[in-house]
Amino acid sequence: MFEFLDDIPSWAYNWCYFFAFLGALQLLKLPLALLVLNRIGFVLFFAVVLDVLVNSATLFTLFWMCRSSLRNSR
Repeated sequence: MFEFLDDIPSWAYNWCYFFAFLGALQLLKLPLALLVLNRIGFVLFFAVVLDVLVNSATLFTLFWMCRSSLRNSR
C-alpha cells in the first residue's frame, strides 16, 4: 500500500553534499578564532578548536555515510 515511501528520491544522492558544505563551514571557525584569540583567551580558543574538530568530523562522516549508502540509487 505505501511502497512509495521506501523509494529513494532522485535528488537524494546529490543532497549529501549539504553535509560536506556544513563541514567546510565549520572549518571556517578556526581562522576566526585565531583572529580573536586575544579577546577570548586560550581556554575558549581550545574549546572552539575542539568544537570544530568534533563537528566537522561528524559532518564529513555523515557525508561519507550518505554517499556510500545511496551509491546504488543513482
